[in-house]
Amino acid sequence: MLSYFEAIVLGILQGITEFFPISSSGHLVLGEQMFGLEDGEFFYFNVLVHIATLVAVLFYFRKQILKLIKGVLKRDPEQLRLFWAIVIGTIPAVLAALLFKDLITEAFNSTSIVLKAMLVTGVYFIFAEMYSTRMVDDELTVKRGFIIGVAQAFALIPGISRSGSTLAMGLMNKLDRVKAAEFSFLLAIPAIAGAGVFTAMDAAVSTQTFQYGEYFAGFIAALFSGYFSIKVLMKLYEKHSLYWFAGYLIVLSIIGHIVIL
Repeated sequence: MLSYFEAIVLGILQGITEFFPISSSGHLVLGEQMFGLEDGEFFYFNVLVHIATLVAVLFYFRKQILKLIKGVLKRDPEQLRLFWAIVIGTIPAVLAALLFKDLITEAFNSTSIVLKAMLVTGVYFIFAEMYSTRMVDDELTVKRGFIIGVAQAFALIPGISRSGSTLAMGLMNKLDRVKAAEFSFLLAIPAIAGAGVFTAMDAAVSTQTFQYGEYFAGFIAALFSGYFSIKVLMKLYEKHSLYWFAGYLIVLSIIGHIVIL
């Protein structure tokens, strides 16, 4: 059973780490470990916090989403490119989720894999910052959308940040930070929705009791922390790099290997 305190803490953890480039899935696995919760206790809760973060990103980017919908209906070339970049960019993660579901599920049960994935992610961020160039080309093509989508597919492994991986790949493909970050968040919409659907499928066959009060508290915590995270990050990415997040993930991985494993 989940207490109110645990639900709120894990909701905040989901809301912050879903968008901060430090891996929400990895932190939730570590959170479960910290609270001593058994695998399978999170099905309904995970669905709700995923919905909460989905609502947060939809609300924050409501103007861009409305502009995208209107642009697609009016056959605007720029908005059509963005639409197809999101669609094509989502395909790698969908295929990976279908083809490697068992392996991904197994990874969620392994703290060792999570910590190693965090270390790899931190090193990847450093490489991306070193490789990125100041010569930017802001055109978001379908090809770039697909390449960034491949990075998102790897983030199905807990410990690899979805937002960080897509942002880093955007930088390496000559997008400026703000444009890369915005596309990363828009690409998150089908990704978060898909993750919620997959979790809901597990919840449908679960015999777990639905804790209305505790789960609602977790939902609200994830919603507000998620919205706050997006707002902070969009300002942060204008002037700051991924180096700080890389350092955090590397240090957390090292400490985790020492303390937990």
